[in-house]
Amino acid sequence: MRFYLRNSYWVFNFLITLAATSPARAQETRFEFWPELDVWHELQPNLNLFFFESITRSRETRYTDAQTAANIDFRWFPGAIYPLALSFRAGYSYSGEISENPEPYREHRAIVDFTPRYSIAQDLILFDRNRVEFRWVNSDYSNRYRNRLRLEYRPTIREKIVNIYLSGEVVYDYSARRWVRNYIQTGIEVPLAWYISIELNFTRQNSKGSSAPDHVNALGTVVTLFF
Repeated sequence: MRFYLRNSYWVFNFLITLAATSPARAQETRFEFWPELDVWHELQPNLNLFFFESITRSRETRYTDAQTAANIDFRWFPGAIYPLALSFRAGYSYSGEISENPEPYREHRAIVDFTPRYSIAQDLILFDRNRVEFRWVNSDYSNRYRNRLRLEYRPTIREKIVNIYLSGEVVYDYSARRWVRNYIQTGIEVPLAWYISIELNFTRQNSKGSSAPDHVNALGTVVTLFF
């Protein structure tokens, strides 16, 4: 456990340093608003369907694009290791530009990911998501690997569990054979009722060698529905 936390600490520090470092050349920074709608449907206690719709301007391109996705999630609790949980996700998403662009962007994406989750203290949970993306961008195939560390603090306030989190993510492009993007994100999610919650977050995105701007500072809102 000490080894795992020590390595998580170094990864977080690496991400923060990477996000703050700026090369000497002139770079572009944009400020964006990223709204998102999530829908969860429980099939069984540990099996869920997850759908989302988001609109961003600069996550993948310099233009406004919308993304629609459908996923299936399975969570497993190994009986021998009580604080540990594992989750598996498979899904598909489609992204397309909704703004005027002389070279329209269209992407079909299939994803698989594996996420260990460890309760490191009361109300404190560490996630290590490992995702592989299979992408068809304007009919050209490529794939990426993404690793995200996310630390969540979940205090109970007025009988409702509030989620306060900090996460860092790095993205490796197999076609380019290099790390092409990283994210730092912090936010808070508050349940309004058993069927709805609202989240407010801030994201710093840093890209290299892609069609997106070099840096994006984004304020995001997420409305999540449960049924």
